[in-house]
Amino acid sequence: MIYTELMRSISIIMPVLAILLLVLFFSVSSSGDPQTKLVCSVCGQEIGDGERYLVASQTGDIFCSQKCLDSTFPRCGACGAIVRQGFQKEGAFYCSQQCLETTFLICVGCGRPQSDGFLHDTEKGERFVCVQCQNKPKCFACGLPGDGQTMSDGRAICTECRKSAIVAPRHIVHMALEVRQFLKEKLDIYTDHQIAYAIVDVQELKGMTGHSRQGTELGLFSYRVTMDGGRTVYEEYTIYLAYGIPEDRLREVIAHELAHDWMRAVYPHIRDLRIIEGWAEYVASRVNEEYGKAYLNKRMENNPDPIYGDGYRLIKRIAENQGVKGLEALFSRKNAEGAESDGRGTQ
Repeated sequence: MIYTELMRSISIIMPVLAILLLVLFFSVSSSGDPQTKLVCSVCGQEIGDGERYLVASQTGDIFCSQKCLDSTFPRCGACGAIVRQGFQKEGAFYCSQQCLETTFLICVGCGRPQSDGFLHDTEKGERFVCVQCQNKPKCFACGLPGDGQTMSDGRAICTECRKSAIVAPRHIVHMALEVRQFLKEKLDIYTDHQIAYAIVDVQELKGMTGHSRQGTELGLFSYRVTMDGGRTVYEEYTIYLAYGIPEDRLREVIAHELAHDWMRAVYPHIRDLRIIEGWAEYVASRVNEEYGKAYLNKRMENNPDPIYGDGYRLIKRIAENQGVKGLEALFSRKNAEGAESDGRGTQ
């Protein structure tokens, strides 16, 4: 998760006394001297004998009425009220703390307006997290810290992601079947394998994965084969999925694992993890686009991981520049290299 400290001018908010003037009341004497005539600094009205007027002690400005004096005070940038005492921020005045807080960003962690904190660059754009929430547990799905809930396997999930999290195994399997059909109809990515779906927690997934990467492992494709004298007796295909993944992210994870199933069937000898994982991420990105969730691909585009991130960018670049034929050429070459390597290993 990329984030930057929000500086702006929030930290220099300071109370101010509007105009900082001590206003004194006087009345005009009846001396009759024309040179002693007083004129209001705002409206220009002459102040007659015996009439009261107001004088600003620091500037000497004269005002014929409270209305004219009030017109010299700034207006609140939020409610428009006269600011006699309040706050100043970035050249604007605010009559109260409440009005001042209308200029603060809302923290996605606690949901309250805060004066300073951090901007996180997320899949959905910049999100503000206050200083207090910055050190709270980070949501496994979106990566933002804040108030939320701890799941049974220790994952933290924020309130927003929890709204769409799918927990029931039957609902997760239903989505897996939906995504598989979608891949077949829209992207022509499909096998006739009998795939079993197992719903597990992340601790189980962590124990099954053969490699580690940044973040939380949320899915795994597993292929097991039983051989007898060089003959295949039994093949088992399983996709393991973590429970409690938000709907949009779950769809992406399922597409990723189904892409592994396809590559295993069509190009079984590819051993380059950058190609294997890059292809799976690319297929997931295409599903995101087809479902109108292209913003989710920002995570893949910015992923610094040399396998997942670099692999995705490589596959995407070839697909965009050379199309399907370019990908087929790459996969065929890598598959041949892997087959040759496997052949040497059995000699």
